[in-house]
Amino acid sequence: MATKFSLFSLRTGFLTGTRAYAVTLAATSLAALVTIFGAPILVSTPFIVATLAVIVSAWFGGLRHGLISVIVGATVVNYYLLPPQNQWSLGATELRRTVLWTVFAAAVSWLLSRLRQSEDRARTILSSITEGFLILDRDWTLLHANDAGAQFVDKSKPEITGRNFWEIMPQLVGRPTEQQLRRCAAERMPVQFESFCRRRQKWLHIRAYPFTEGISLFFRDITDTKIKEEALRTVLDRLSTAHKAAQMGTWDWNIKSNELIWSDEIPRIHGLTPEQFDGKLETWIKTIHPDDLPGVQTKIQKALEDRQEYYAEFRVVWPNGETHWICGHGRVLADEQGTPVRMIGIGADITHQHLEEEALRRSEKLAAAGRLAATIAHEINNPLEAVTNLLYLMRQDPSLSRETLALLRATDEQLSRVNHIARQTLGFYRDRNTPETVDVAHVMDELLMIFQARLSGRQINVVKEYESVGAITAFRGELRQVLSNLITNAIDASGFGSQLVLRVKPETSTPTHVMPLVRIEVEDFGSGIRPTEMTRIFEPFFTTKSDVGTGLGLWVSKQIVEKNGGQIGFRTRCGDGNSGTCFSVVMPTNSAAA
Repeated sequence: MATKFSLFSLRTGFLTGTRAYAVTLAATSLAALVTIFGAPILVSTPFIVATLAVIVSAWFGGLRHGLISVIVGATVVNYYLLPPQNQWSLGATELRRTVLWTVFAAAVSWLLSRLRQSEDRARTILSSITEGFLILDRDWTLLHANDAGAQFVDKSKPEITGRNFWEIMPQLVGRPTEQQLRRCAAERMPVQFESFCRRRQKWLHIRAYPFTEGISLFFRDITDTKIKEEALRTVLDRLSTAHKAAQMGTWDWNIKSNELIWSDEIPRIHGLTPEQFDGKLETWIKTIHPDDLPGVQTKIQKALEDRQEYYAEFRVVWPNGETHWICGHGRVLADEQGTPVRMIGIGADITHQHLEEEALRRSEKLAAAGRLAATIAHEINNPLEAVTNLLYLMRQDPSLSRETLALLRATDEQLSRVNHIARQTLGFYRDRNTPETVDVAHVMDELLMIFQARLSGRQINVVKEYESVGAITAFRGELRQVLSNLITNAIDASGFGSQLVLRVKPETSTPTHVMPLVRIEVEDFGSGIRPTEMTRIFEPFFTTKSDVGTGLGLWVSKQIVEKNGGQIGFRTRCGDGNSGTCFSVVMPTNSAAA
């Protein structure tokens, strides 16, 4: 425990000015009085009291004050204690003893002043440490604390010095801080950790280092740092959320070490998990579509050579086979010599954008095709009307046979269908006619008669599987258009001598259709539809018949069916000896369309 005096403290540094001389005068005077009045007792050890006075003077005042005490002490001892007493002792022996003690006392004074200077310097250094600093012995007694350390425990240094640390800080008992400190003391290994001080509502970073006699603690307030870290973490979380929503991430390529650092979103848009990315450029290159890789490498090389920004759009192939479009945008960072050292940038999944652009292009093609079709439909109206009139006149001839009249009536029906299609083209689906009762099986037979020549040419065997479903209410022209597209595609897909199955049967109601339904199926046994084509089969301008197909038949059929509350789908299989495709249309029997 530190002892405190009115003039000075044993824990203070050197005294200066009047206080230093007062201490020297008091110590030296007291030593002189003791020497004078205790001469009979001190004859055998004449310099012991003077030595104590030198020690006190040198310890509190320094070398100068110690030397003053040495001179005074040597004079008093020589005069009062050395024989002959009470007079100057100038004998060789006495002078030698006096000189030897003087040299010894001066050396002690010098050593003590240096020791005290070193101690005060160490204390000054410890006090100047902005971190809190505590020294604990093996029994957890607090030996020393700097100002910041004392402030941490809310007590003055004299109050805590010499006390047990756990008595001073009982709130730490049983908490992780106690576990870490006892681990440091027991295992003799440094530890560092962060701890939240509930009493002060502050975060502390604590470091503990073992030494022979105990452990030393350093702790500093990191509350501001924690607040900034939390604010930064919040910003980063928001940025990460924005990146995830935008399917965007950042990357940093160290050109010298060839290491690549990705944010978590970059692996995802490349079809990888963060754990699958090993930080190598080669791993990223492997994800790029082989057809796009040369172009990407050329753009990177040009950006490095010209110190310009890098921009590239390329495809990546995911492990599940999906193809995604990625946009990469970055810039080159060079050193003082102008040598590129890093390239940083962002990457984004722009697959949706590409799909939208593709849809826009298809829409533009559809619009152009629609304008062209409208023009053609407008131009054929007059010839159609003329042909219709001629057919009417021909049917008035009484010499025509019954078979010829039937053929003329069929021709007139087909011309009516062409006329209906032309009107649809001019005003898409703005039908002005009312729905009528239609026998689906009868429509199928009519179409088979029209396609009889093509069926016979390929020797295709038609199998009819008609069940009783009754008549449905529909636009006959649209129904014929849908079924005609399906039968035409089936004939085109069928091989020589193949088979074509036509089915009409009732369909079980579904939660979305509680009214009676009818299912119409057209099945062929051709080569089937490849898996890569299945998702695009109803897209406009997509066709598997590059030589004759326009890619609009199934798209138009789907629009007609769905417009009137129905569904169109297909099942297909590919394989030698077991391939084919079956298209099905499910419609309500009382719908206004097929």
